[in-house]
Amino acid sequence: MNQVQKICCVNNAGLIIHFSIRWQDSYGNWNNTSWNSGNYLINQTRTSPDLMAIGVPVQAIAITPYVHAVFGKKKMGIPSVEYQPSRNTWINLWVLF
Repeated sequence: MNQVQKICCVNNAGLIIHFSIRWQDSYGNWNNTSWNSGNYLINQTRTSPDLMAIGVPVQAIAITPYVHAVFGKKKMGIPSVEYQPSRNTWINLWVLF
């Protein structure tokens, strides 16, 4: 699993979208952060702040964006990632609906 500090989503969906971050705990439960990217259009990119700064614990089992098309579906990003605080890298997730 990739280890990242931030998550970047490129809107390749042809719709207005926004995303938040979901993380999985050791019991298998998915939890949501209160952070949200705000709405953005096709061919635009948004990057989350440092995942720990928005409430994702270091011990999270899996982390993924939770994408919401403003007038449509909600979808979790694939693949999930792990948090690594010393990394200056992120994963680009192309969102397709």
